[in-house]
This record gives sequence, C-alpha cells and structure tokens, in this order.
Amino acid sequence: MIFVIKMFHTGRFQMTISRKMALASVLSAAATLSIVGGGTASAEGDDLYGAIAISKNAVLQLDKSGWATNFPDAASAEAAALDACGTSKCTVVLTFQNTCAALVKRTGRPGWAIAPSQVQAEKNAFGSLGPDEPLSSLSGTLETGSVVRSGCTSNAR
Repeated sequence: MIFVIKMFHTGRFQMTISRKMALASVLSAAATLSIVGGGTASAEGDDLYGAIAISKNAVLQLDKSGWATNFPDAASAEAAALDACGTSKCTVVLTFQNTCAALVKRTGRPGWAIAPSQVQAEKNAFGSLGPDEPLSSLSGTLETGSVVRSGCTSNAR
C-alpha cells in the first residue's frame, strides 16, 4: 500500500484520496477485529460449569451426592461437587457446561443427565434408569422415583 502525503507551504498536511481510503480501511478492520475478538473472549469467559458427584452403598444404591454449579472451569466444579458429597468414596459422574442437569433415583438407583431445560434433564435422567418396574408383583405399584437435585447454570442457553 502506498501512502502519499503532500505538504503545502502553510505547513499543513493533506492526505490524498488513496491515503484516506487506506486509513478508513485500516480503522474499519481494526474496529471489526476488536469487536469480534472481544466477543469471542467474552463468550469463552462466560462459560459456566457444574458437576455431580455420588457415592453408592454396598447394594449400588445412591448413598451420598454432591452438586456444584456456576464455576468458571470444569475442574473447580468437580472439586466443589466432590467436597459437597462429603466422603472419599464419591466420584464425579457428570460435568456439564452452560446447560441444565439432574440427579434422580428410583428404588435407590441413581440416574443423571443433561438437557437444555431443567424439566428435560429430569426426564432424561429418569429415562437413563429404564422403564418403571413394579415394586411388588402383588400390588403392581410402580416406583416413579424422585429428583435428588436438578438445576441449570445461570447462563444455560
């Protein structure tokens, strides 16, 4: 790119048309890059993570659980969930980012899932446990289970 600057006898500078266009292009590109770059960095910085940790008893039923949401990185969310679980037997079973999650149990068995909405996460978690099974062949009662914990990161999309 060639820039031409003319100097008049008054000591003032005059930019030629090509210089004005070049400067406008450079400024426009710089503005675009700063907006796009800022947006990308901001979006990455806005990611929020959550995690679920559980422990099971001897018959593989849910014993303890820990929940953590709205952490800036996965490692922090996992550490917080393990801490909330409260025993060294806990393991992280789910880490999630910018979404909703649920931990449920049916006949003591835990299930977990993620989804764009809290309600769908709960449905998916129950779905992970398979169909309802009768607790007693005499009564035919179905155990529908219960939601242990469900929720979303504050920026769930």
